Amino acid sequence: MKGFTKYILALLILGSLFSLFYNCNKKSTKENQPPKCSISPTSLVYDTVEVGGSSEKSFTIKNIGGGTLSGSVSEGLEAGRDQYQFVSGSGSYSLGAGESKIVTISFKPTKTGYWTCVTRTGNELCSDVSLSGTGVPPCCSISPDSLNFDTVTVGSSLEKTFTISNCSFSGATLTGYLSLDYDCSFYGYSIVSGSGNFSLGPGQSRTVNVKFAPRSSGYRTCTIHTNSVADACGDVICSGTGK
Repeated sequence: MKGFTKYILALLILGSLFSLFYNCNKKSTKENQPPKCSISPTSLVYDTVEVGGSSEKSFTIKNIGGGTLSGSVSEGLEAGRDQYQFVSGSGSYSLGAGESKIVTISFKPTKTGYWTCVTRTGNELCSDVSLSGTGVPPCCSISPDSLNFDTVTVGSSLEKTFTISNCSFSGATLTGYLSLDYDCSFYGYSIVSGSGNFSLGPGQSRTVNVKFAPRSSGYRTCTIHTNSVADACGDVICSGTGK
């Protein structure tokens, strides 16, 4: 019985030694292998983002080989590079076997249009990552988009209002400033409240109060320009007749 126990103990010891030798040899073999790079995904497509808004996407650099995978993540020289910003993961990296690095990039269009760029991964073993996205005007709602003052007696006045609202879907800030055509004041139109610059976050709005006080009889019109970023809001047309 004692001999059998010694036999079992010997087997366990031999098994442990074999496992230790196998794992050490496997590790040593892995370390001696050259590095191998995996990029996932190899392109970031941001689709549509409003000017003033942003969208973040990420890719991963991983050493699926051995040794050390080294490089430096940097922006390309393409025309669209100014529309993208690194959030994290830019700069140099040094990855051992099985290690990885996540790079996050934000698409923050400042102008409308289709913008492309390439992020350099800085190692010939790794592919570069292409970026693409389209900047569109911020979402602006004006209600109503025209003001009809009907007929107003000369010497009296009538006030009406319209509202500018930011209906952004990507967190964009809606900016602009209100200005009247050069002949509006001559015809008796003025902005009573809500004039000047505006900066509206998503869901915010501004009410603008407009007065028509005709100085003479006749049909008069006035254009109020919103001067909004990317011309998102358009103009507001006022009309009325003095009698």
